[in-house]
Amino acid sequence: MGEVEELALESRGCVVSYSSSSCGSYDECSKIIDGQRNTYWCTTGLYPQVFILTFPNPVIISSVKIRSYFVRLISLEKSSAESPQRFEYVCETELDVTDHCHQVESLHEAKFIARHLRFTIKSGYDHICAVYRVEVHGVQNKSGGDEIRDDETDIPESVGLVTTPKRQAGRN
Repeated sequence: MGEVEELALESRGCVVSYSSSSCGSYDECSKIIDGQRNTYWCTTGLYPQVFILTFPNPVIISSVKIRSYFVRLISLEKSSAESPQRFEYVCETELDVTDHCHQVESLHEAKFIARHLRFTIKSGYDHICAVYRVEVHGVQNKSGGDEIRDDETDIPESVGLVTTPKRQAGRN
């Protein structure tokens, strides 16, 4: 079994395959996965706002975290399809507002396989919000299938940053 690593990085082949808005050029949304904490993607007005992360191959994900500002309600969906379609619900989380600092929030801490992750910001604490980083920890899916094999179950459930308390939002 491989070592748990950060998968949502441009340097690892991850791309932002879709973004519903961007201040400036479309490349602005790739700041979510550039590995820097001082760059960000800024939404442009009305909610919902959506972005999709695509990995070069299916991966086994053990945790998903977000570093943001003024995000109120966000949902996460996954897809194992070749192209970003047929998404399945993973979770929805309401984030607490922070006073002039980043929201650092663990969105999900359980293993699943995905090739694409769709993040939908359903509401914010202001007209616009920012996403500084998305951290996706896990390993490459060696089997290539849609199920986690017995030898792939030893992935730690949680790694990385200490996060603020979260409230799981009721699923609509």
